[in-house]
Amino acid sequence: MAIVVIILAGIGWAMFSERRNLAAEDALRKALPDAARSQQPVRVAEVVTFPWDRLLFACSYEAEETVEQRLGFTWGAYPGVFYDGVALWIFTRGKEVTARTQMPRHVGDPCDGSMGRRTFDKSQASFRLERTPEVTTKGDAWYRLVPLTAVP
Repeated sequence: MAIVVIILAGIGWAMFSERRNLAAEDALRKALPDAARSQQPVRVAEVVTFPWDRLLFACSYEAEETVEQRLGFTWGAYPGVFYDGVALWIFTRGKEVTARTQMPRHVGDPCDGSMGRRTFDKSQASFRLERTPEVTTKGDAWYRLVPLTAVP
């Protein structure tokens, strides 16, 4: 009986986590293009409503060890980023990943090298979108994510 309860709790947690991942993706997929059109900054804390205190980005082919070093803890569930056109947005709270979502880089590219590999506290996770000369293979505009706080 106890094993069944543990299994059901694990399944429930996985479903809850997946809902957070989808909620983050949906909110960001709307907010980033809206910010690009309006030329207003994206304040991630206003867009993503579940609990989190840090945001970090993982870029194409970044090793699990590198991501976990930047997280400051062992995640053990890093899905990897194996496509150049996406970046992984990782939301943490304490020593736990509360959500993660892959976002198309062209809607807000955190991986162009200008930000380095830094993490952002919730209060600092505000960005403007800067159009680049690049376009996608479909001809869509490509935007770079630029932090509103100075990059060290």
